[in-house]
Amino acid sequence: MKTRRTLRTLRVFYYLAAALLVVGCGRDSGREIVIREVPPGGWNARQPVAVAYENADTLSQRNLAVLVRFRSDFAYDRLDFVLETATPDSLLLRDTLSVRPDPAEAASLSYIDARMAYRSRSLLGRTGEYRFTFTPLRPVEAVIGVGVEISREAAR
Repeated sequence: MKTRRTLRTLRVFYYLAAALLVVGCGRDSGREIVIREVPPGGWNARQPVAVAYENADTLSQRNLAVLVRFRSDFAYDRLDFVLETATPDSLLLRDTLSVRPDPAEAASLSYIDARMAYRSRSLLGRTGEYRFTFTPLRPVEAVIGVGVEISREAAR
């Protein structure tokens, strides 16, 4: 009788531990942010900023977004830049993008974070380093940092 109770208790403990392990592993949000500072004092085309993302998952679809952190004294209505993406197998993608800071936030904060969707449901088909290089189209001041947010596509 006592042995059965002990076995039952151990079995319950085993199932609870397995459930916690599964839940704990499932808590990964699948979202990664890679960001770098731009040169202080001013940023121009001779100073591109590169961020690297090490990819290990070649099966999940991803959403990519561009992130820009502006100082509240950013003097333009938008930041125009070229984004070059180099894949691990040396494929080079080049896009010209514009990101706008929200002027309503500028009055109350010392910096403004802007996020813009870049690619949706993309498959990063190679393992290795993906390099994202940001180059402004005109010299700008008051940009603090640039980067990318990579998140897994939510299951439907």
